[in-house]
Amino acid sequence: LQAKAVMAAGALVSDEIVLGMLEERFSQPDVLGGFILDGYPRNLAQANALEALLGRLGQPIDRAVQLDVAESTLL
Repeated sequence: LQAKAVMAAGALVSDEIVLGMLEERFSQPDVLGGFILDGYPRNLAQANALEALLGRLGQPIDRAVQLDVAESTLL
C-alpha cells in the first residue's frame, strides 16, 4: 500500500520500500523453488542490498543475466 501511494503521487518508490516488499515476498514458501527479477536491481546499491537480503533469507543468487540489445532492434 505504501508503494502504491507513492506511485499514485507520481514519485519513485524508495529502495527501502522496495526491499521491504521483496523481503515479504521472498519469505513466502513458493519462492523457495526460485524466482526471476526483471528490471531489478538497477544500480550497485540495490544489488548490494538485494544480495544482503537474500543472504539473510538463505536464498543465494545462483545466476544473473544481462541482456544488452540495441534500441533499434527493440523498435
